[in-house]
Amino acid sequence: MGTSNRPATAHTSGTRISRRTVARGAAWTAPLMAVGVAVPAFAVSPGSSCWDSTDVGRLDIRFVGPINTRNNVTFLNSADGTCTGSDVRAATVVQAPNYDAARDVCEVVAFTLNVQRLRDIGYASVPSDHYVCESAFP
Repeated sequence: MGTSNRPATAHTSGTRISRRTVARGAAWTAPLMAVGVAVPAFAVSPGSSCWDSTDVGRLDIRFVGPINTRNNVTFLNSADGTCTGSDVRAATVVQAPNYDAARDVCEVVAFTLNVQRLRDIGYASVPSDHYVCESAFP
């Protein structure tokens, strides 16, 4: 058994992989990696956070965690920061450094490309890197 300094080669059927195909594969890898981000300490205890909006009439949000998981928040039928209202519906909140990254995570976790930064819709007490993934924003 001899050894050779030649690089290993693979025989192909003549089909070339385009840069676009490689980029598409990389695009799918990034969201999967983003889903595995560290969970902030406050996200560990479900029900510990109630988020109130400064926008009049916007529903309270109860964070039930963990971050970057489907249906990890509940919109409540209260708009005063008490989270005492009944459940209206669940939604998904993700943590990401920017809108594009949040959109990638939302696509993987919540199966939607509809993303809104919570601070942009009046939830000033929520960390600035938190985004809600859903089709309609209460």
